[in-house]
Amino acid sequence: MDSTFWVGISFCLFLLLLVYKKVPGIVNNVLEGKIKEIKNKIEDAENLKKESNHLLGKYQKQLEESKKECEEILQRASKVNENENSAMEEKMNSMMALKEKNINEKVNQAKNGAIKEMKKIATIIAVESAKKIITQTIDKEKIDSINYSSIQENLESLKKDI
Repeated sequence: MDSTFWVGISFCLFLLLLVYKKVPGIVNNVLEGKIKEIKNKIEDAENLKKESNHLLGKYQKQLEESKKECEEILQRASKVNENENSAMEEKMNSMMALKEKNINEKVNQAKNGAIKEMKKIATIIAVESAKKIITQTIDKEKIDSINYSSIQENLESLKKDI
């Protein structure tokens, strides 16, 4: 009997021993446990993927809402800014109109004052010139006959009125 025969017999005995000790069932149970563990991990990964996709959608929706809200806030702020600008512009225009009116009134007052002063000076010059002409051309006796004091009173009243 040669050695290969004994190797074949020992191999068969080894296989029978393994079957007798239920090693294939144990190996099968271990493999099934590993398969179940892998399936559970795959299911957990799928559940996590679904949950993460759900959260991603939720946060993307919140982001879109936040962007819309931000745009609304910016639009309201620009409207408020435009309203404030127009109010300030109106206020500035009214102030400028009031200042222009005040300046025109001051100019008119100065103009009227200058005209009154010119009239006063012209009247004084005319009265003084008339007085001088009268005193030079009329005799002293005629001057006395004219009520000189009356002229003086008229001159004083003219100076006061002007």
